Amino acid sequence: MHNIKNTFDKFHKIILGILKTDIDNQGNFIKPGVIPKFSDIEIIALSLASECLSIDSENYLFGKLKTEYRDDFPNLIDRSQYNLRRRKLLHKIESVRDKMANKLINQENIVDSKPVEVCKLSRSTCSKVCKENFETSPDKEFCSAQNSFYYGHKLHGICSANGIFYSFST
Repeated sequence: MHNIKNTFDKFHKIILGILKTDIDNQGNFIKPGVIPKFSDIEIIALSLASECLSIDSENYLFGKLKTEYRDDFPNLIDRSQYNLRRRKLLHKIESVRDKMANKLINQENIVDSKPVEVCKLSRSTCSKVCKENFETSPDKEFCSAQNSFYYGHKLHGICSANGIFYSFST
């Protein structure tokens, strides 16, 4: 179903190209301490590869890696270490994701919006969803594309002409 190793290798190559000035020869960000066997670049590549393959469960991912891909990842760390290091590298992962998106994006940007209905209009008076904060509370709005009213938020997305989303807000 998934080929985690091929996707991992593709991301690893791309990330090395993006972060080549920030890392040492082992693929780690320059910092004091013990040099890990499973490098920072490999953590980022595995995180992005699993996200790309829609694997949202670390338990499922590590189950696959330890059974079907045992020989492909000889220096694999355990799941708790992976999770801890991935959280520490979150700002680097976001930076890589932004740089990858910027390479894919043309100068033509498309802005579009879509209504996100919280509940039916008839139930809006008794709904308590998202009403804790005034700034984020849903409201009764009109969608001209569907020519109807709805109770919720409007999602605005910016994507490239290729269809790659790189920003969105409500």
